[in-house]
Amino acid sequence: MRTRITVNFNSKREARAVADALTPDNVDASKQVRVKTVVRGKAVEASVNCYGRLETFIATVDDLLSCMLAAEKTLHAVRGEVK
Repeated sequence: MRTRITVNFNSKREARAVADALTPDNVDASKQVRVKTVVRGKAVEASVNCYGRLETFIATVDDLLSCMLAAEKTLHAVRGEVK
């Protein structure tokens, strides 16, 4: 199973910060799951390949999206923005 998720941000800098925040999670992915994250302009593009169970695939995508959201909220909090 595989998917590509693209999330757009307000700036290239914000996209880079979110992608960098996800990098440690990508390193520790299991042998059954491959996650690759790249920045394309103002967007973060994440590719997920799963060679295991459907539940693993769903959990990985859920975790990826949760981490993206947490990174974005942290950026806004640091800037004093309410979102």
